[in-house]
Amino acid sequence: MALKNLGAILGKEGDSLRALYYLRRSYECDPQDPQTVYGLAFAYMELGDMEPAQKHFQKVLEMEAPEELRRLARDELRKIAARELKARGPCMDAVFYLLDAMRLFRGKSLPEIREITFEIGILGKYGLDINDPQESHVLRALPGRVFSALQLICIMYAGFKRIEPGMDIGVDLGEEWGMAERPDGRGRPLR
Repeated sequence: MALKNLGAILGKEGDSLRALYYLRRSYECDPQDPQTVYGLAFAYMELGDMEPAQKHFQKVLEMEAPEELRRLARDELRKIAARELKARGPCMDAVFYLLDAMRLFRGKSLPEIREITFEIGILGKYGLDINDPQESHVLRALPGRVFSALQLICIMYAGFKRIEPGMDIGVDLGEEWGMAERPDGRGRPLR
């Protein structure tokens, strides 16, 4: 417990390297303590070592952990996924999903767009892994269709562009949005 607490204090003070040292020692003593595992993941992330950070955040989700800690782990996994998505440059899959979302919203009323967008936002609170290409998500607002997490994020992004254009949804698809709006290269929006 003392090792975990010392690691947490050092992490809060911004000394991620020393925090990692003590949290690793705490993990060796008790690998089933969710707070230690979360702290270890966070220290790795702060040091820029994303692979073990993801592994440990995922472990928090797989163990008996308080819901608040699980929520924090999901949020950090989302941040890592979004960062990795942007590091690769523009995602052409996202451009095509945004084009599909623009078509989906064409002719829909603002309340219909809100219903779809907000339903995705609620799903996102429970974690959407944009790196998982499997189409396994369904929406009440769009029955009969199955979506990947990235598709849902793109639909939500396009929806908020209509509802609240300046809103930050936690994933920056600005470059992809610009490409989707001007597919002919002449600056003519599709809408």
